[in-house]
Order: sequence, then structure tokens, then C-alpha cells
Amino acid sequence: MDNFSAFLARRILMTLGYSQAFGFPLTSHEIWVRLLVKSTHTTQGVIPVVTESQVVTVLQPLVHDGVVGVRDNHYFFAGHETTVVDRKKQTALSQVKWMEVQSFVEQIRHIPWIQGVAVTGSLAVDSTHPGDDIDFMIVTSANRLWLSRVWISWLAQLQGKRRSWKREDLNSWCFNLWLSEDRLRMPIALQTVYGAYELCQAKWVYSRPGSGVAMTFLKENSWAKWYVPNYYASKKYDASSAIEKSTREEGGKSWSMSISTLVEAVFNLPLTIINLLFYSIQFSYMKSHMTRERVSLHSAFFHPRNTKHGIYELWSAAVREVGQ
Repeated sequence: MDNFSAFLARRILMTLGYSQAFGFPLTSHEIWVRLLVKSTHTTQGVIPVVTESQVVTVLQPLVHDGVVGVRDNHYFFAGHETTVVDRKKQTALSQVKWMEVQSFVEQIRHIPWIQGVAVTGSLAVDSTHPGDDIDFMIVTSANRLWLSRVWISWLAQLQGKRRSWKREDLNSWCFNLWLSEDRLRMPIALQTVYGAYELCQAKWVYSRPGSGVAMTFLKENSWAKWYVPNYYASKKYDASSAIEKSTREEGGKSWSMSISTLVEAVFNLPLTIINLLFYSIQFSYMKSHMTRERVSLHSAFFHPRNTKHGIYELWSAAVREVGQ
């Protein structure tokens, strides 16, 4: 095996190992899209561009040597064939939850301060289990995050979908990431392999016409392309499609948006003050419950469990299993 093939084989195994931590086998196309590079620069120079056909070529000897298994065009580490069956079951279950997402979007698109909504977590890759929450990322107008959170939490409460602090609720709507449109860049602590995958896996389901928030979010977090360049590039294309789709669906509703703009102009300062008041009240309530959460006036990250650490441990164990 030449140097390039050896390099690519290591990258493929690292990529498969990361997905195996989630019990998620990949097609050859998905391996190429998700290919983990870490950085486009090394001490030896620039890492070469990898094509999908090269990935397929290097996969063949890995399968032949028994390092990687394949079933129904899905690849996995040897001994984990059942993950293919599991993935198919999870994909079928996910379709029901996507109907919930559509219902949620129809309700919140009328809130004037919601600029964008993305589904994150397991549903974003159609890999849900019975009882799983639906995870959302919500992007709001500047100085309207905490006003929006009250409104959306109230809607979720009415439908029995609001997740409590004890987190014993099943099939809830989990609003675990809130961002203001003027603060879209992820903090340094989240600019990791785990963060890059989570960012690229997110599926935008709503972008307010004219906001371009999905594309802006990706541009603000271009650091992700140093880890997963193909995935990042594909998400930029998806974001453009989401913007176009939302614009078409909102056609003919410009009059209501004009009214919202007028109301905002007249009541901007009072609403900003109320948003600050709501932030103070909600932060005071949450403070006694908080563990790993990051909360500020312009963003809120509700991730009480150290999921990243657990995934890294599983990833490391999976890669050690094949001796890489």
C-alpha cells in the first residue's frame, strides 16, 4: 500500500470509528462526505484532496483483510454487522418524528423574532430510538432570545412536549441550543471534532426569508472545514437550498412581515428591556439547576451531560479494536 493509500486508510478507519461510537454504519459516499481530516495542513505539507472513487478503492482491501465489514452497501468495523439492521429501524422511526418537526415549524414561523431553526442530534441523521427527544437549535433576532424562549417554551408546554430539568420526559422537544443572529460563532471550547460533526449534521428546517441565517451560521463557523472539509462543503449547499425553500413557502406573506417590522421599529427599546428582564428572571431560576450549561444574554447552550467526552472514549475504543 503506497503512502497515500495508507494515509487514506487511516482516515477512513478514524471516520468509521467515530460513527461506530454512535452505532451508525456508513455508505461509501457517507464515508467520503464525513471523512475526518483534522486539518488541511501537516508538517509534511498540504493534505491532498480525496475523491469518492479513491475512498471506494481503499475500502476494498480493508474489507478483504477483514478489518471492515460491508452489508447492504453499509460499512462498519468487523463484528458490528447488526448496526446496519439497527440503522434501518431507526430511519423508519425517525420519519414519525419528522412529522412533529414540521408541525413545530408551522407554529413558530409566525413568531417574528425566530430567524432560523435546525434539528440537531440523532434525528438530524435519522438515527432515533423510541423515546428520544427531538433536539432543536433556535436562532433569534438580536436582543430577542429570551423573549422567544418564553414563547416557544409555552407552546411546548401546551402540547406536553416541554422537557423538564429532571429530564425524565420521553419524546420531548429539547431546545438545547439558542443563538442570537449576531452571535453565531461557536465558542472555542466547542470547536472540536465533536463540534464539527454536530454542526455539519444539523438540518435546517426553517430560515426566515431574507435572513440568510443558515449560510451565515456556516460562514461564522468555517473552522469546521479543517476537520471535515467535504461535510462542511455539502452543508453550505444544503443551507442554500433551505433558504430558497423557505423563501418560496413564505411567498405572499410579506404583508405580515412588514407589520412585524413596523412593530419592531416602534417598540424596539421596550422589547429590548423586556428581553433583558426575562433573561434575568430565567437565569435566576436556572442557576440552582445548572451543571455544564453555558448561558448568556445572547446565547444558551443546554448540555448538562458531557456527551463529547463519552463519545471520544467510545471512538478511541473502536479505533483501538482494529489496531489503529
